[in-house]
Amino acid sequence: MKKISFLLIFIFVFSILAVYAQVGSRHFEHSGNYSICPPRGWTPDNLPGSTYTIFTGPTVNGFTPSMNVEDEVYRGTLADHIDNSINQLRTYIPDAKISGREVFRTTSGLSGFTYFMVFNMAGIDMHIVQYVFTTANQRSYIITYGASVDTIRNLQHIFDESARTFEFIR
Repeated sequence: MKKISFLLIFIFVFSILAVYAQVGSRHFEHSGNYSICPPRGWTPDNLPGSTYTIFTGPTVNGFTPSMNVEDEVYRGTLADHIDNSINQLRTYIPDAKISGREVFRTTSGLSGFTYFMVFNMAGIDMHIVQYVFTTANQRSYIITYGASVDTIRNLQHIFDESARTFEFIR
């Protein structure tokens, strides 16, 4: 019985360490007052038009997964803001299938929402995951991870673990 208990504890601890081993070092974005641990091995980059540092992963089957954070002013509740964002997305990408809207919590206790979008762009089936958090001063932070539908199975848990590391800094 002790061997089984020890084995179960070992498997549990190893699985937790394996998940956390898939996010990299903490990145501090002082101009945005936040920090996050991007997926391990992803490359930081400054993309024209992007407010903050973006991160890109290794290219698989001709597609490069990415992560970015944007912020914007919002009025009203977080749920209303999510509804408005989804309606705007449907305006620009009418064939997008949006699902999986759920409450999401970071390891520091910050609560927000996450949802998923699937659509075709230039012949590539895309899977986008967004995590949305708000501040007391009516700003929302949107973390967006993008991957091809072919690679999302391998990346979704890494996206979740990375987003769980999101924190506001002062």
